[in-house]
Amino acid sequence: MMYSLSFFPVGYYEDVHWEEIINNYGGPAFVEQFNVKNIGCYNCPVRCKNFPSVPELGKGFVTCEPWSGFTGSVWNLDMKVFWEAVLLSRKLGLDATEVCASIGLLMELYHEGIITEKETDGVPMERGGREAILTAIRKIGYREGYGDLLAEGQKAFASHIGPEAVEKLDLVKGLAPHPSLYLSNYRDGH
Repeated sequence: MMYSLSFFPVGYYEDVHWEEIINNYGGPAFVEQFNVKNIGCYNCPVRCKNFPSVPELGKGFVTCEPWSGFTGSVWNLDMKVFWEAVLLSRKLGLDATEVCASIGLLMELYHEGIITEKETDGVPMERGGREAILTAIRKIGYREGYGDLLAEGQKAFASHIGPEAVEKLDLVKGLAPHPSLYLSNYRDGH
């Protein structure tokens, strides 16, 4: 539903049609197979957070943002990579929306030839690549290599790369747009 209403980011908020996500998005099947229960914030009657437990990977909760971020934003259809990314981001105390958007930016810059493996410590930032996604999360969380600058924000990273990278930025008050913000504005008629 969110993809058809244009609230589901693909890549770094690129204006593209990604047919594969329509036919192969595994989110509902992942929830059906691994969700233990739904949880919510204190005193909230809406239990909107899933609490999956995946053997050999671990358990934890996930809100709405990573569902689109660690799939569509980074061109990933592998739900185990999605779950590894969610757990690693939580472990490192990172905001999933910002991390997903940062990785999406890296992937777009790489795809467009604006950056190479030289700027990403030898890791090709290929769309949907497991190594690219998980390494970027670790680099940002531990502030290693390119992750040290990216931890300062997408603008800081893009400014370091140059004007072509800055031109690609899609920020709202210095932060990544949140798909749920678009959805609430859509419901309100804005």
